[in-house]
Amino acid sequence: MDWNEYEPYWKRVEPLMTAKLEALKQQLEGKTQYTLSNIVTGGDEEFRVSFDLRRDHVTVLGIDFILLDAGCNGAETGVGVKLDLIGYGALMLGGYAPGNFTPEGFTTDLDEVAARVENLDVEQLAEFILNEALTNETLLRELATAD
Repeated sequence: MDWNEYEPYWKRVEPLMTAKLEALKQQLEGKTQYTLSNIVTGGDEEFRVSFDLRRDHVTVLGIDFILLDAGCNGAETGVGVKLDLIGYGALMLGGYAPGNFTPEGFTTDLDEVAARVENLDVEQLAEFILNEALTNETLLRELATAD
């Protein structure tokens, strides 16, 4: 998908994704020992809104909310959304991907894409991060040897 096709979707969901991550940061603030980074946007073929939980110079958990391009993911047309929770050492710790691995995973319906972002339950995600992701045994073992 070229930029002219992708851009209307990005313009619609970027503020929604940013608002969700701002709400998530508020849910996590003061409940973890890690520093919360600023929210940033970026990307090349696919754009994302992200922030990290950090311990000094080590990224403990990266949180990326991504607008997927069907063409980059082996699908015919449209876009999808996903949120990845990636721990230190590229450890996949969870995420959110409506319609993942189904024909409905990608859509050209702008309102549907926005709804998928809006349907992310921030409170539930914060609970998962605090009670599951950040207590993952493999993550904690890897962090023990991190500089």
